[in-house]
Amino acid sequence: MSSSAGDGSGGHRSLDPGGVHRWAGELAGRGYRPAPLAAGVEGAVFRLGNGAVAKVWNSRTEAEIARLATFLDAVGGAGLPFRTPEILDVGHLSDAVFSIERELSGVPLFPDHTGQSPPLEPERLRCITDVLAALAAVTPRDELKVLPVLDEPDPLWGAGDFTTALGRLVLDRVERSCEHMRAAVPDVGELARALADRLSAMDAGPDGLIHGDLIPANILVDDGGRVTALLDFGFFSTVGPPAFDAAVAMAIFDMYGPARLASRVAMEELVRGTFGYPWETLAVYLAAYAVVTMTLFGSSEQEGHFHWCAEVLRRPDVMAAL
Repeated sequence: MSSSAGDGSGGHRSLDPGGVHRWAGELAGRGYRPAPLAAGVEGAVFRLGNGAVAKVWNSRTEAEIARLATFLDAVGGAGLPFRTPEILDVGHLSDAVFSIERELSGVPLFPDHTGQSPPLEPERLRCITDVLAALAAVTPRDELKVLPVLDEPDPLWGAGDFTTALGRLVLDRVERSCEHMRAAVPDVGELARALADRLSAMDAGPDGLIHGDLIPANILVDDGGRVTALLDFGFFSTVGPPAFDAAVAMAIFDMYGPARLASRVAMEELVRGTFGYPWETLAVYLAAYAVVTMTLFGSSEQEGHFHWCAEVLRRPDVMAAL
């Protein structure tokens, strides 16, 4: 239950430990034996034993969890070669909703709490391209379009296609937060209009399933390095062109580590070499992702994710593609 959002130090946001402890106590009071597994922006995860985990959601409603369950059922029936989450039941604590899910086997491809850059080992990188290829092959279904992205109230898909909808989202997010964005990217208004124009004119090709948050910690592998499961759908999960997911995945592979520049070069070469996506296409999607997520967790360069997005939007190679 993590995301690529960072705090001011470049790590992931964490929840109030007191809140996590309280949730554990309430779960124990209901007869569970919770063992904390992880905590992130959206809540906390507890192992319950007998192959199950509880996810306590920091702010999601029961209706939102029900919509997520519909989406995850469709993902589970999409024929992916690895396991994905499945919501079995939903309950209420004093100040939060929790879901009971099957525990998925494996260990993270690389954990997200070490502060180090992920190793650039070919077998690890192949896991990421294998996941991207599997998602790209998923046949689009309406049930895979039901989730909103980010903190939006409604699903991304409406009239038109993914790129048109993404262009509208770019303009909407900038209109809402232009003052804060302009402090870091002075021409963000012009940039947003250029992005929306480029997106509306793009021939995106066939759609697949977009995960939207393919950090290494969300990919589980076995002792042999084979992908066993993919976690944490929901941050930007929908139907759309596989190149968008690839552009985001190559950029968020190493957002804050000490070797992030080397990681960026390696991931860009890997994605382009594996899938043949033109740099201009990847750059347009990367810029759009940076714009729409820029103020999601904070609105100044002291916040890690905001600063990362501003850096993307100041990159000469990204701007040249627009």
